Amino acid sequence: MKVLEYGRDDLSKALERQSIDYGKAFDSVRKILSDVRKDGDVAVKKYTLQFDRQDIASLRVSDAEIKQAIKRIDKTVLEALKKAHRNIYKLHKTQYSKTHLQWNLKVDEGVVVGEKVTPLESVGCYVPGGRASYPSSVLMSVIPAKIAGVKRVVVVSPPPISDAVLAAAKIAGADEVYQVGGAQAIAA
Repeated sequence: MKVLEYGRDDLSKALERQSIDYGKAFDSVRKILSDVRKDGDVAVKKYTLQFDRQDIASLRVSDAEIKQAIKRIDKTVLEALKKAHRNIYKLHKTQYSKTHLQWNLKVDEGVVVGEKVTPLESVGCYVPGGRASYPSSVLMSVIPAKIAGVKRVVVVSPPPISDAVLAAAKIAGADEVYQVGGAQAIAA
């Protein structure tokens, strides 16, 4: 085995963090956010074409498209997604029942303190896309939101969205799915 020896200066240099200038990235994101606020879906589609090279007619994925994706998916993958759903659901249901306790305590005359956890009305679940498919990201974000009582759970993912991600969205109970990614998805 070859043994490498480093001096103090070598070690310090190896552990240094490089300085990264995020200024240009922040400027780009600010412009995207501003454009989406100003121009809505037109801006979202423009950036989807620019960054994802996808010219999409509709941002929202229809129920019919999701059903077709489920028909196309390999049955073993579909069964694995259903099994993962059951396991993740059990975990988060147990976690929720142990942590979602409403309580109050009278600490003094006329003074009551306590805790009440209330779900958000709506949440967005960002699922990365591109060269890989992340159906587990759908399951791990949508299921806890549904268990917590969130009324509207939206999934966004860059186009084209894989069949496995669409199937996972259906299985997990997502209310809406949009084929959009990046800063424009977050802005929308």
